Amino acid sequence: MKHLKEPQEKIQGEMFHDESVGWWASRLSPNALSALQNGWHGVFRRSLLRLMPAERLGEHFHSRLGRPTKELY
Repeated sequence: MKHLKEPQEKIQGEMFHDESVGWWASRLSPNALSALQNGWHGVFRRSLLRLMPAERLGEHFHSRLGRPTKELY
């Protein structure tokens, strides 16, 4: 199934905007959280995720079944 979500939604960005909300605030050390925010993970979430063409890629997926499988080719 296709489930498109805007990158600006809280699910995608809450890790970097409000650490007190997510599970990572209580389970990750401050050093680990800082590494995620400042490393390539943070760049991916803040910048690249917004540029990915989810709608265009979704055109190739079946509306109910999702992506095609390799076994059918």
